[in-house]
Amino acid sequence: MDNKTIFVILSLLLVTGTVALLAYLAKPIITGVKTCGVENCHGLEVSCGSNLPLVCTETYEVGDRCRQYASCQIVSGKCSLVAGKEFNDCKTCVETCKEDKDSRDIYRCENRC
Repeated sequence: MDNKTIFVILSLLLVTGTVALLAYLAKPIITGVKTCGVENCHGLEVSCGSNLPLVCTETYEVGDRCRQYASCQIVSGKCSLVAGKEFNDCKTCVETCKEDKDSRDIYRCENRC
């Protein structure tokens, strides 16, 4: 082999090694929980974990509107519910609707939450 061929082969090895190293370093390092999401589909109680449903029914249940203000995220290596004031206020309002209204008016009450 001549010097030009050796130079091309070494250059290709260097480039391939560099790309492989960069790809390895770019991977996020996650320990413990690998999947984190909402495990249940409906209602006011949101459970977080790795057992995610494949599909959810399209049925609306009381409290579903509040779920837009909650999410599950990995916090300190654990899958946790992240819900702020909007979720808590909405949940409290819907719970009040459940206590104060009969079942025919609960959806109308919930819409005001």
